[in-house]
Amino acid sequence: MRRGKGDAMFHRCFAFTDAPAADHAVRVSDGDDYDAARGYGWIGERSRRNDLMLSNAEIAGGFMPSDSPDASSSAPPVARGFAVHVPNDGNYRLSLTVDATRMDATVDDELVVYVQERRLVYRGPVPSDGRLPDVVANVGAFVPDAIGTLVDHRLLVVTVVARRPIVTSLDVRSANVPTIFLAGDSTVTDTTARLPLRFGESHTGWGASLPAFLDAGVAVANHARSGLSTTMFRNDGHYAPVWRAMRAGDVLLLQFGHNDQKDPQLRANDGYADQLAQFIREARTAGAYPLLVTPLARNTWTPDGAYADLLADFANACIALGRRLHVPVLDLHRVSMGFITAIGVEGVKPYFRPGDVTHTNEFGSALVAGAVARLLANVCSDPSLPRAYRDLAAHVTAGFGPWPPYVPSYSTSAGTSDAAPIVTHVDQFLRPYDPLADVANGDDADAPLTREHAVAITVDVAGLVPVNYYDGGLADVTADDPYAFRLQSALMNGLIPSSMLRDDNRAGTPRLHPHAPVDLEEMLVLAVRVWLTKHVAGPIPACSYDGACNPANRRTIRLACALGLLSTDGSDDLQSPVTARRAADLLRRLRV
Repeated sequence: MRRGKGDAMFHRCFAFTDAPAADHAVRVSDGDDYDAARGYGWIGERSRRNDLMLSNAEIAGGFMPSDSPDASSSAPPVARGFAVHVPNDGNYRLSLTVDATRMDATVDDELVVYVQERRLVYRGPVPSDGRLPDVVANVGAFVPDAIGTLVDHRLLVVTVVARRPIVTSLDVRSANVPTIFLAGDSTVTDTTARLPLRFGESHTGWGASLPAFLDAGVAVANHARSGLSTTMFRNDGHYAPVWRAMRAGDVLLLQFGHNDQKDPQLRANDGYADQLAQFIREARTAGAYPLLVTPLARNTWTPDGAYADLLADFANACIALGRRLHVPVLDLHRVSMGFITAIGVEGVKPYFRPGDVTHTNEFGSALVAGAVARLLANVCSDPSLPRAYRDLAAHVTAGFGPWPPYVPSYSTSAGTSDAAPIVTHVDQFLRPYDPLADVANGDDADAPLTREHAVAITVDVAGLVPVNYYDGGLADVTADDPYAFRLQSALMNGLIPSSMLRDDNRAGTPRLHPHAPVDLEEMLVLAVRVWLTKHVAGPIPACSYDGACNPANRRTIRLACALGLLSTDGSDDLQSPVTARRAADLLRRLRV
């Protein structure tokens, strides 16, 4: 978004050391935590505690304090964040310098800089003169996952990540440049990470790394959020701030499909394509330029070793729509699937969050963002396209070089004191997380499984994007409950069936009865719901358990029977408690 005619030009300069600085620079000491009245300051424990905005990690730079002290033998990098209150939503040009002399190369061999919620703008060595390339950051209202409603925060956040980050100066001024608005799902979104930071372990959508492949002539506003389909992006309020901020010459980039395929109303050539077409029409009405991206491929394979393309219909529908409406299409699905199949199921795992087949980590985010940038440069440079697309292609850069996956020297699982590129795939750090291993082999494997533990296991097996908050959606679960965050994720994704929730309190908030044993019927419903996140069920015949189960669960129990999870003669007791070992066996038999 560019400044409106009535907006004043904003310019502030900050000096953080005793080095010579501009006369108008504001001197900032290490102890100057952010203060709303002052309008600037460092982001730390005290500012997070005292300022409501900064208590939300999605607004305060994307980093959450650690729950426990770091146990690694050498310290991981430090994330040092600085916030500036700006008068208006819009784009701001940043000039940042660090103290190259004191950030000795033997200590800080790599410097990473983010703006806003972990949007990557620099990664590489500490420049010899300490001066980093100028970047542009977008400040705008959005809907944080942890809040669920629109927040217009007016905070610009810069985070420097290094073993010993020492910032010398920061210059912030208004920037009259076009904006790329990203609309999409968890494969595109900005995300938070928990401190201490360990690269490779945190879910990071490719949109978070796209700014690293663009020059300061264009800004990125990432409104993609986890769990969104084309309809949810609009209905849950994420599109409203985009529509209000979008101006002539801006770009609306759309990548959906992963969650649309779970909704029967959003089939590839029907609801999905219709919703994308509506976004395209509205962008053009605003004078903006739509850009379609086919969905990122998953690392999914069949038992016999063949690649399982679960999103081909949506990629093809996206391409067909682009041709019909004359919208450029970046075929990320084809490119990412080619990469995955070229290096294989094991070779690609270091680019995904551990144990995940859908969500990239920091390394994968940078890799995919680079691919998107190259596609953008190639596709949008077509001389037959409107000038705005060709101008956008001209803003693409080569980035800051490849970010190969590695086991950091500060990782407790690395087994070595030296960071090194991965050359084999046998290191414990790379093995996919098996959430069922401890369940099936623990000391209490033959004890009845509690309802909250059963839900938590299915959340892990489903690979749902983790959340780091709990909003009190269950009357008998508190935020201190060890499974609270996973129960929150289950509620957000509709994993818990209504038959497990009892509205038997005056407040109207349902109860889970979390410590009660989960019975076979409930466990089957949870397991089959996980199966349905990756499969589509056809017609299901009646079975011997139709009269024994809750009517609301009848179709699911029929499917469980058809999938071989129940004896066909009706001899299984649906109300019997389920042990942890049996729950793990049921989930493994579904191969989810």
